[in-house]
Amino acid sequence: MKYESYKWAPHMSGERPYEFGHLDPFSLVHEVGARQHGGRREPDPPLKIGVNVAFSHHCFTNGASSPAFDPFDLYNYHDDPRSFCAERHLLSHRLPEVVRTLPMRRCFRTRHGNYFVVVGLIDGRGLYTAYFRVSRSLHAGNVVNMLIESAYIKQKRSTPAGAAATEAFTSILLRHI
Repeated sequence: MKYESYKWAPHMSGERPYEFGHLDPFSLVHEVGARQHGGRREPDPPLKIGVNVAFSHHCFTNGASSPAFDPFDLYNYHDDPRSFCAERHLLSHRLPEVVRTLPMRRCFRTRHGNYFVVVGLIDGRGLYTAYFRVSRSLHAGNVVNMLIESAYIKQKRSTPAGAAATEAFTSILLRHI
């Protein structure tokens, strides 16, 4: 995964302006608790893992194949024509907090090599689900990059077919450092 530091340009939908400052990239540190190894008396000190977080434009747009696609309200990025979605934009305000609380949430791995987390039920219509990908940073040290690839309301209320069992966020990070 190529990590880019996305800063999304404001968008005018109809007469209303939309800002995306809540989706600016940020970094955080996740601390993995002390671990006991073999016959040693003292556990390893806690491991600190840096996480660089960025958000894709799929968090606030609909794809061309979506029934909600609006060709008159485009948000174009790198030859990926998508239409702005006010509902996804509104829900995307939850995403930074979702990232900060991933250690306390159930994460699932998909058959595509990315992960998802179910954020919650939205008005009985479906589950707001966020998809993300983690990769090792090119910088030295224990740093990973996380891209929130997409987030939307899934109409089904079950785990998608092909999803593996739950996986702890800490395990995901340790696999990628």
